[in-house]
Amino acid sequence: VLSKEMIRLNQVQILLEHCSLHNMILQLAGGDENPFDLPEVPFNDENEVIKESESSGNITIEYPTLYTNRVMRAFFFRNYDDAKEMTKKYAALVGNESLRYQTIFYIFYEGLLAFRLARSEVDRENWLSIGQKAINTYQTW
Repeated sequence: VLSKEMIRLNQVQILLEHCSLHNMILQLAGGDENPFDLPEVPFNDENEVIKESESSGNITIEYPTLYTNRVMRAFFFRNYDDAKEMTKKYAALVGNESLRYQTIFYIFYEGLLAFRLARSEVDRENWLSIGQKAINTYQTW
């Protein structure tokens, strides 16, 4: 019985990691379905998953994946403040030194966001520096 429960929890874990990406695809397609609306998922959205993970520790979240997906989604929908917050959270968690597939996406969107914000933010030089750093990172790879 315990092994069946562990298998079920692992499947829910994998499902939760992909719900964020699924949510982004649905929003881009103009859909309003909730990918969290499944019998196996006891949450309504990814914010509830994060709160549960932080409060109980019963759920392990692949935060780099979640933050990368949220940066992409925020950028696509021109919600630059949210994108900025997610890049800060990702950098605090992983930094730019760890080469993971999420890091590749993260640095790409951080660079896009930086050049976009350099056009409208007061701290223009800082954003240009971040954007240039993203370009240099890609050239190094």
